[in-house]
Amino acid sequence: MGAKNQIVKFHKENSVVQSNAITSASYDWTLVEKKVFSIILNQIYQIENLARNENIETLPNEDLILTFDSKVLLRAVNHISTAYKVLRGLVGKVIEINKNKSWVAVSIFSYVEHHKDTHKIEVQISRKILPDVLKLTREFTQYSLSTMLSLRSTYSQRFYELCLQYESRGYFYFSIEQIRKIFDIKKNQYTTYSMFVKKIIEQSQNELRQSHKTGVSEVYFKWSPDSASMKGKKVTALNFSVINPNRIFGRNYADLLYQIRAELYEIFRSRRILDSVDWWLTYNSLDAEALLNRIVELKSVYEQSNNIESIIETMLINEFQIEL
Repeated sequence: MGAKNQIVKFHKENSVVQSNAITSASYDWTLVEKKVFSIILNQIYQIENLARNENIETLPNEDLILTFDSKVLLRAVNHISTAYKVLRGLVGKVIEINKNKSWVAVSIFSYVEHHKDTHKIEVQISRKILPDVLKLTREFTQYSLSTMLSLRSTYSQRFYELCLQYESRGYFYFSIEQIRKIFDIKKNQYTTYSMFVKKIIEQSQNELRQSHKTGVSEVYFKWSPDSASMKGKKVTALNFSVINPNRIFGRNYADLLYQIRAELYEIFRSRRILDSVDWWLTYNSLDAEALLNRIVELKSVYEQSNNIESIIETMLINEFQIEL
């Protein structure tokens, strides 16, 4: 038996709360499957909010039976027959979560049923996954459902989630093998570094940047190879900087230093300038956030300029008196 929930209505202004264990889990879903899953998460989020307001237990000791209007799925699919196909694909889909003390591979949906007379969709969600779906801990990612539904690539969706997961820190770091595992990229896909970067990293970056420019996504990312992890000339890991120009965080010095290095490396690809800035920050650590904000501002304004290196270098010398 499963725990029955209330039927919730779809809200235009909405968000999805997803555990970080889910965000960084390994799974291989199609674009439309991920969109439908996001819609279902939105329904769970609304139920959880209602339950909190009424002081109702939101974590039953059994599977959760979720019921919602079938019309909400039409945001991701154009016909109920398409919804059937997607929902059928989601039943039996396995998500793999690897935590510090446990590893679990679980099928989230036990069954999906469409009640044609009432136009309701009913899904049964495994209790094993509920703690990672519901907003039960401080570690969660909250993202816009509208943004998720607008993205055209599953890789862009995953990067959008990761950017929001690490937004407060300002950066994240993954080995290429970690990215391949999280995104469930097969061994025979994108086997060369250049193809991996072009098809996975750069296409996702470009779509999120364009989405940000049009006011849809609040975040996008920049990236650079991690030189410290290179084996000879082979790049084995990547650094990612999360960009949200509309939000300012009180980041600690280590986080600021990390992002400054990532931003400057993307521009200059030169250890000389990075070493000079590191030396300057040793004596001017209180100005680290001001320096980072200025770098990000100029890169945003002059991102299409061929003279970005000269512009940033002039700023470092004249505005912050850094000897390069």
